Amino acid sequence: MEFIAGFFGSLWDLDSFVLVMLVFFILGLVFKAGLGTSAKSAVMIGAGVLGITTVSAMMVNYLTPLAENLVNNTGIQNDIIDVSIAPVFGACISLPFFVLLFPIGLAVNYLLIKVKWTRTLNVDFLDLFAILVPIVPFYILTGNVILTLIFAILNYTFTLKVSDFTAKYYQKHYDLDGISISHPHDALTELFSLGVNWVFDHIPGLNKIDITISDIHDKLGVFGDPTFLSFMIGLILGLVAGCGIGPSLAIGVAMAATCLLFPKAVGIIMEGIRPISTRMRDAVQSKLGDEEIFIGMDSAILTGYPEAVSIGALMIPLMLLVYFLVPSVRIIPSGESLATLAQTAGLVLPLMGSKDKKGNAFRTIVVILLYETLVLSIATWITPIVTDLCMAADFGFPADAKLTSVILGHPL
Repeated sequence: MEFIAGFFGSLWDLDSFVLVMLVFFILGLVFKAGLGTSAKSAVMIGAGVLGITTVSAMMVNYLTPLAENLVNNTGIQNDIIDVSIAPVFGACISLPFFVLLFPIGLAVNYLLIKVKWTRTLNVDFLDLFAILVPIVPFYILTGNVILTLIFAILNYTFTLKVSDFTAKYYQKHYDLDGISISHPHDALTELFSLGVNWVFDHIPGLNKIDITISDIHDKLGVFGDPTFLSFMIGLILGLVAGCGIGPSLAIGVAMAATCLLFPKAVGIIMEGIRPISTRMRDAVQSKLGDEEIFIGMDSAILTGYPEAVSIGALMIPLMLLVYFLVPSVRIIPSGESLATLAQTAGLVLPLMGSKDKKGNAFRTIVVILLYETLVLSIATWITPIVTDLCMAADFGFPADAKLTSVILGHPL
């Protein structure tokens, strides 16, 4: 156990882009892409991931103060604190069986590919801690390690199946050939979105509302261009939040920069992935027939697309309204949580719309409002569990604090 803990602990100490680079280098060698091709592809993928991380961090750095200003200007007095992801993740690490998630997750993924349950090979395996997050309340209530791990495995198995089903939407909308979204946080969001989209299709009148960012661009010209639109949204929200003219302009430019730079970073990743994914598909062809193997990645690769940035920024003030209008919600998400709404928008957008035309911005906004309202209500309800978890991990919160967490649109 100590060896396993030390091994995965050392991996966790690596920067994410270095780890992803090493994983793809090893995959390239395993699937006989050649030393030179494997090395070049791995470096390109690592560089692309670093680009995504850098651009995303820039956007969050500018949007977080905006969100915090909007909250402060409303005079809201929260009795429940959104501690965001870090303390909850730290608390999960403190659980005695946490380190087992990684080897178990790798083994389960391999086995499920072998028996043709899934076509997704999850390369972002250090995010496997997320399969535990929805199960933590069960462990706190029962203390049963075996059942907790079983439920975590079932959660992961379910996630991989959903990843296969939704892969076609992301591949088509974002031109992400051979990619699926395999982060354990995202499966329920995707199924909820598909369900609400089906309801939209069957409601007369609402099923005729078909608004996409590209339609807005066609009608408004430069003022509807996704990059310029993101700039204007950031500028206006900054002014409304009282950030001042200079900081508001900076927020707008940061959002525009995200729209311009993010897709290029994703393009670098895709260029690096293609030689290795082609070899992988060739290698498994005999075992899976015509089935294609997908490279499973975190939904973070969807965060910075222009339409996602625009919709994510629009959602920030709308989520503040939820606090005032919904009695079951007693929490305002932290600035960090609000700033990541673009990631949720990037996840939901390709699923919304009629069969022949996805990317419906109207439906996306409605779905995120409904889903986030549900998430905030559940986060309010499970406050005692999260408080006990964080206090047990000794993160230095006041003894009488009431804590909860909204992790990328998911409670806990």
